[in-house]
Amino acid sequence: MSSSLLANYLSKEAQKNDITDFYIEAVGTMRVAKKLTERDWDIFLLAPQVRFHKEMLLQELADYEIPFLLIDGPLYTPIGAPKLFGQMMELLK
Repeated sequence: MSSSLLANYLSKEAQKNDITDFYIEAVGTMRVAKKLTERDWDIFLLAPQVRFHKEMLLQELADYEIPFLLIDGPLYTPIGAPKLFGQMMELLK
């Protein structure tokens, strides 16, 4: 599954939970540094297929106070989106 497809499912979860200020964007790992400067992000999700970039991305995130979540493989599915959304909300509390 693509990250942009998962982003769509997570947006639908936000709508189901009456969260109106939800914005999510899927970007490639090499574009993260640029994207970090474009807006204030609430959370950073890392897809399981690029987990080997975790340390590099954590270094890029070091100057920002953004919670980080490595998505568990079984949640990287349409069926897993509700549980992943719940994990995101817990991390943002």
